[in-house]
Amino acid sequence: MGVRGRLWGGLLALAVSLAPLAARAKPTQRGNEAPDLVNPYQVVVPQQKAEEEEPPAPGEKAAEPDPPPSDAEPFDDDPDFGGEADAPTASPEPQTFDDDDFGDDAPAAAPPAAPPDRVVFGVAGHVAADGRVFFAEPIHPGQKRGDAVSLVVEPELSLHIDDTEHRFTVRPFYRLDPIDPNRSHFDLRKAQYQLSIAGWEAGLGVGQFSWGGLDIHRPSDVVNQIDFVERIDGTEKLGQPYAELGYVGGRAALRLYYLPYFRDRTFQGIQGRLRFPVAVAGDPVYESDFGRWHPGAALRFTIVLGDLDLGLGGFTGLSRDPRFIAELTTGEIIPRYDISHQGSADLQWSLGPVTLKAEGFVRAWSQELHLFGGAGVGLDYTLSDIAESGVDLTFLAEGYYDSRPPEAPVTFFDHDAFGGLRLAFGDIGDTEVSGGVIADVLDATLFGVARAKRRFGDHWVLSLEGRFFRSPPEKLEAGLIADNHLAGRVAYYF
Repeated sequence: MGVRGRLWGGLLALAVSLAPLAARAKPTQRGNEAPDLVNPYQVVVPQQKAEEEEPPAPGEKAAEPDPPPSDAEPFDDDPDFGGEADAPTASPEPQTFDDDDFGDDAPAAAPPAAPPDRVVFGVAGHVAADGRVFFAEPIHPGQKRGDAVSLVVEPELSLHIDDTEHRFTVRPFYRLDPIDPNRSHFDLRKAQYQLSIAGWEAGLGVGQFSWGGLDIHRPSDVVNQIDFVERIDGTEKLGQPYAELGYVGGRAALRLYYLPYFRDRTFQGIQGRLRFPVAVAGDPVYESDFGRWHPGAALRFTIVLGDLDLGLGGFTGLSRDPRFIAELTTGEIIPRYDISHQGSADLQWSLGPVTLKAEGFVRAWSQELHLFGGAGVGLDYTLSDIAESGVDLTFLAEGYYDSRPPEAPVTFFDHDAFGGLRLAFGDIGDTEVSGGVIADVLDATLFGVARAKRRFGDHWVLSLEGRFFRSPPEKLEAGLIADNHLAGRVAYYF
């Protein structure tokens, strides 16, 4: 065999030896080819062998091969799940390719750009007209009858970035009252920035916070000052300047607050109803030399243990409850705010239709650190969907005790009990009727309230409320015995 024959024989032997390796090797992925990913939502149909396919009939166009499967994840086309939205469902425009796109040296496709941060602007809140009718003439000097309609504006503007990471909220409040100049007032309920990243939370601005879980009176709730001219039951609060840092885990949360500025409690003017026998007037007095700028701080820890919600709190700063001092030279009653330190605990335990609630506090009051405490317990029992009518009936019972000495800031809830009910009809208008009575178990002082509300359409809400008072003449609450009244509100929510 010549040289040429030996050369061809060697090349043939080399090809035969490399054939098994080539059969096992995977094809090289090119720059514009889809990766070999398995789509769980794709149905794979076996392909027939090329030699089994019948050729197209003369004049008939050959069928085009199916496009390669998409490598997108199931939710990649939904912006709400963090993916980038696909193009509209209309036919896509033709895609052009350069010659280099099909070459062996074409670069890999660049990853898609991250979607821009979504900014959501929200507008909520309400405007309302509030009317009050009193059943008796006023009994205190300088008071007017008080039957009038006042106007309320309380919008809320919010700005969200990335849904949960950044949030700006502004909620101003203004009431215009034709009778009492003190009841016409403005307040910034909220004006805050909140940041949340990987469980960590930070907040700065003006905000509102609620501690405890009782329905009528929360003894441990001390961060915000009460807007007493709005509601004497303490359910309306003024905005509190603050800075917050916290961590929220799966079941527990810890938050620290710095409170740089103190808010004075609002009081009715001399012409207003629902006030004490002598109107509170004059500049307030503070135990701290820093006055309103006395620095305060608070700590709140909450944890969920199955059906049990537990909260622990700590507070130091100026007391939100004032003492009242008579000015001998002017005869005015002025508020005095002392330094206060408080520790508290609250819990709520859900047992099917029954909810048990409790909270209590220990307070070191004034610079002399006089100690006293208070507590409250409650029980809610709900009968759901009575006779399959969609109506829910809830019975409520609460009790309160406070051991503060007579010289400490006054409270209406020292040895009192509450009983009431709430009826929710579950209809298209969310109709609800509720009522109850708070009674002092020692002297039979009574506060009674009845409420009803209903929504009309998507924006209008009509509500009615009646209040009555009964008290022995020697108590502070006796100043309210002529202020039984009926109030109504027409509100538009947007």
